[in-house]
Amino acid sequence: MELPFGDRYAVFQPAPLAFLEYDLTDVFARYQQHTMAELIAKPKYQGLAERAHAEYAQYLLWPVGEFLHSLKRMNDSFYRSWLNPHGDEVYCTFKLADGEWSALRGLYAYTVDGHLAYIGRCRDSFGHRVNMGYGTIAPKNCYRDGQSTNCHLNSLVNQHRQSVLFHVYPMEKDEEIVAAESQLITMLNPPWNIELPLPITTPWTPRGSGKRPVNEGQVIQSSTADRACLERKDRKVSDTSLRRAANGQYRKFFQWLQQYPENRVSLSFEEVQTITGASLSNSARKHPPYWEGGQQGGTLGNAIVAAGWYIDSLDLNGQRVGLTRDKQ
Repeated sequence: MELPFGDRYAVFQPAPLAFLEYDLTDVFARYQQHTMAELIAKPKYQGLAERAHAEYAQYLLWPVGEFLHSLKRMNDSFYRSWLNPHGDEVYCTFKLADGEWSALRGLYAYTVDGHLAYIGRCRDSFGHRVNMGYGTIAPKNCYRDGQSTNCHLNSLVNQHRQSVLFHVYPMEKDEEIVAAESQLITMLNPPWNIELPLPITTPWTPRGSGKRPVNEGQVIQSSTADRACLERKDRKVSDTSLRRAANGQYRKFFQWLQQYPENRVSLSFEEVQTITGASLSNSARKHPPYWEGGQQGGTLGNAIVAAGWYIDSLDLNGQRVGLTRDKQ
């Protein structure tokens, strides 16, 4: 597989994957190392303590995985508040099929049906990154302080395991690895590099993939943004600002919210930053109106409005935001 790299093409080599397990569900339920009481004492879970004590006091000494699994079986969405945004996906277990590339490092890529899906960097070793990282989702990875990106990518690999391929481009110098990854992601915009599974319908097609090249599609189709603008006029945000929010700096958050399966979600500011791929501004950390929309331009609040969501709760001190699709 060849990808454009400066004034030349970088030749990525195929590194076959071996799938050991697939379609693994409720992995979070296997986490038994802490009780619920122990977990809510940790900083990232303290925002859940009041509700946990008020409504679930009888479960405080339960292993947290068992507690959350029982909530899920009762269709109680509170269990999702303990997990990262991708902590209840369907996973698989995979590893590099042979050791030829395991000790090397550099850039790697996933393709699906010959189309580029993801580019990543590896400064330790490909073997460690795959076998001990993306390829194995431990129960703890599913939680707020776990590995959201690992969960997300693993679930996508599981979903496309019949057609996904892994490729490597060995490099040596750390600074060159970092620069090359940034350059390729910026230029090619692989769909899995944002925090939601976009359909691979019009992606950039690598040279040498055997697929007919197609034009790169926009991340957000204008018709989607226009519909969101029309539906949200009651929020007193201009159509222009909504379109800019849906297609601008916070388009990743707009897309993530549109495809989130539940009607409520609680996110830490750190998780919001992971999804958006950018640091939150001082305004977001200090001024509640910033989250509610209504400003001029493509702000985070306008992206929330454009996606059809509302602010349910905001804790600036605890750095958490609760969002809902239900208008208050």
